[in-house]
Amino acid sequence: MTISTVEDALSVLRANYSSLLEDLARGERVLWVGSGISRAQVPPVAELLSKVLSFLRDAIASSDPCDEHFLALRDIIDQYLPAQLDEFLRSPETWALPSDLSTLTNHYSAILATEVGTHDQDYLLWEALNIRETYGSPTLTPGPEHWLIAILVHEGVLDEAVTTNWDGLIERAVRDSTMPGEPEKVSVLVTAESFRSGRAPFKLYKAHGCAALARTDPTYREYLVAQTFDIATWEHEPKFMALVHKLRDLAKNRESLMLGTSVQDSNLLGQIARATQDLRWPWDPDHPACLFAEPHISPTQRDALRIYYRDDYPPHREDICSRSALGMYSGPVLGALAIHVTVEKLTIALGYEPRLAYSSDVLKGLQSGLLAIEHMLLTQANDDLDGVVAVLRSGLSALVQRYFDPANDLPTDAYRAIYDRPLTNGVDATVRHLHIPELAVGLGLLGVGAARGYWTLDIGLGDPREQGVLRLERTSSATGGASQVVITRDWVETNAIKSTDYWTSNSGSILVIQATGEPHRVSSRGLNGGLGSGRRRAGPSRRTTLLAELHGHADSIDTLVDGFRATVAA
Repeated sequence: MTISTVEDALSVLRANYSSLLEDLARGERVLWVGSGISRAQVPPVAELLSKVLSFLRDAIASSDPCDEHFLALRDIIDQYLPAQLDEFLRSPETWALPSDLSTLTNHYSAILATEVGTHDQDYLLWEALNIRETYGSPTLTPGPEHWLIAILVHEGVLDEAVTTNWDGLIERAVRDSTMPGEPEKVSVLVTAESFRSGRAPFKLYKAHGCAALARTDPTYREYLVAQTFDIATWEHEPKFMALVHKLRDLAKNRESLMLGTSVQDSNLLGQIARATQDLRWPWDPDHPACLFAEPHISPTQRDALRIYYRDDYPPHREDICSRSALGMYSGPVLGALAIHVTVEKLTIALGYEPRLAYSSDVLKGLQSGLLAIEHMLLTQANDDLDGVVAVLRSGLSALVQRYFDPANDLPTDAYRAIYDRPLTNGVDATVRHLHIPELAVGLGLLGVGAARGYWTLDIGLGDPREQGVLRLERTSSATGGASQVVITRDWVETNAIKSTDYWTSNSGSILVIQATGEPHRVSSRGLNGGLGSGRRRAGPSRRTTLLAELHGHADSIDTLVDGFRATVAA
């Protein structure tokens, strides 16, 4: 059975493909991305072929039997739709296209190579298909898979990807989700010059060209690979040499994750073959070098595996083909990877908080609390891929934004990373300076309380003023009702939030959990007279509690959670 939910996907990956999660968390896997991730954003191949056939038919001049469009369309019908030929010849200009063109989809590259009189060789691609608008229009918007790839980029665990997709949706998702003021995060590499000038941390190699770039810069037209001839000669064309050498290097030296029916074109298989001639990948069932986000291995993917593992393939064929398909498509895989990476970063950071998470008992308990936060996010996503993007971007990322900069709402579509580098190889001084371990402790405590049934949690996703705000509903009427919970880094951020519209216009109860800083006796007032640690004001409840007040309760997870619960219920 194909796995369809992100929660199930995450469970399967953790149980059966932990090496993939570990590789990605270290930033060591490269993605090879095919057309499947853009299936909801651009037309399917059959629809594109219908567009080509309609273009040729509508361009026929009925009075001219030697019309170049007539001759081109006749050749296509004769070869790929022979049963339609007589009907077409009776009335070419009114010929009705078959409703089902699925039998033509495997021949799209040959059909696009059909010559039309003296027109340019790419006439059907450029004019009939109108590739620059069909795939490169700025009105196309990224789908959830593109946004999830962007999240992995911003979290610093994805630095290279190869795609045969003409659309510009991966790079648009990365750019649209980049925080204001941050440097360019993605370099699109197609031409030799782009390899020289591309300096962004994430490099996207577009093996078959880019329609979005060709739309605004005609020099990119010659880099669009679509026809059988283009694919066959690709690796020998001087203009593609930089791409050819880079793809060989990636296939030889980095483990791969194939998404969206990737590596179906013969030119990519050829690069893998040449890369593994002198350095094949050994088969390791616990650490497969090449994994496909597919329910099962297709014949083309089987060929790729034979090339990857060479002599190891025949004796291990059944195991290789079984273990190399993840049992799910790219959407659940990407959703699970994004959830895992974010929660894993917080889990790793916990171990570097010296005053609350220093014992193994407390550390283990807080880790379980972060898993409860993960469960909260998955529950709110409601088995929907767009929902996963929302809980990560409008939820968790907005929470991180409030932690560091509560006076400014997260911009639309932007994603603020927990930390923009992998943490699995160790936590550097910057992570400690940013007090990410203390953020992890605060979330862990909230998660433990939810897991023990003291309260329920969900995270604001809609109104920008409420994004990233946790809604805590106490399960006992004796300890109060609902509170909105904001986690701030220190007194600067706590005072800053009291100057926001969220604070001044909100009629509900607000609890600020301040991760660092010591209590002080002088109250810090915002615009409306908000008070400091533990103090209340008239009107809607406004309270601030500091994690520093729990330092004397960190002997065990039970005493720590009891102390935290007392402050939450106060």
